[in-house]
Amino acid sequence: MKILHISLKEQGKDYVSLRYFWDNPTNYKEHKLPIAEIKQLSDGAETDYYTRIPVDYSVTGQALYNWLDKSDRLLANALNQPRQQGLVIAIATGVVTRWYTCTGDRFYLSKIN
Repeated sequence: MKILHISLKEQGKDYVSLRYFWDNPTNYKEHKLPIAEIKQLSDGAETDYYTRIPVDYSVTGQALYNWLDKSDRLLANALNQPRQQGLVIAIATGVVTRWYTCTGDRFYLSKIN
């Protein structure tokens, strides 16, 4: 099973450093992503999601996917490659690492750390 490792680290107050690699951590690519592009998602989290009738989670998921993917289509390219055993996307944010396993058209999330 292939693992796409993604690391997100704040770079000041305006940017996040996105670093990713497949097999070798020394062979990575890195991009800066502006936090302002997803600020409205975090600003609205309290009012939009912690209510009796929350906003559709797929809207937030799609916005986060687009934000991460636009750097060089790393998620789209990873998901479009055929894999018999599936794909794991490990996202480290400095606080929590999350593993997303993709099998066919389904993602499964497990939290580590």
